[in-house]
Amino acid sequence: MTWRCLRDPLAISRLVRLRALAFQRELARGLMVDVGAGTHPFADLFEGQVDRIIAVEWPGGSPKTGVGLWGDAQALPLQTGAADTVLCVEVLEYLPDPRRALQEFARILRRGGRLILTAPQIRGASNEPNDYWRFGHPGLRLLAAEAGLDEIVITPCGGICAAYGQRLSSWLYHSLIEGLGLPRWLVRIVCGFILAVSWLADQAGIGREETLHWLLTARRP
Repeated sequence: MTWRCLRDPLAISRLVRLRALAFQRELARGLMVDVGAGTHPFADLFEGQVDRIIAVEWPGGSPKTGVGLWGDAQALPLQTGAADTVLCVEVLEYLPDPRRALQEFARILRRGGRLILTAPQIRGASNEPNDYWRFGHPGLRLLAAEAGLDEIVITPCGGICAAYGQRLSSWLYHSLIEGLGLPRWLVRIVCGFILAVSWLADQAGIGREETLHWLLTARRP
């Protein structure tokens, strides 16, 4: 895991999400609907745990293959009660109406079905015009409760070392390359060192309230 920090400028962000999702893997079952599936980075994690994964993406999104349905997370093209599990990783922040999306996730779940969702609490400024939101855990809990879900559990994905190590590295990465024009390989070494130290420090488990992302799990009653 530490070596990944030298290759990927967003290593910690990806690693803390993956670790949190792996802890909740056993909640998934049956038909999983992966809303905003992108390049399917979590398909291997849930392989053998679910029977089938339907990938849903916004029309014109980045992936060109493997999309089962094109549609809007705020108006999913699926029947009520169609899914046993809904997976949604880092999508809510791009939706004009995240409340409506949670209602849709609850609608397509069968009774007893589970929602597994991540959303950012700390993230830098973005040039993406639809990067609308950041979430605290009370806000996520409210959205899930208003959608009629129960057994709501919200856990942090990493702590203060991971959060600010990732933020510092990301800021330096763009500043040193775009601002100063330093060689990309040199910047990767500098940022990779920061990420590796931050990742190792995060294993102590301190400062979980200062997290990069939250993981929410909930059940449709």
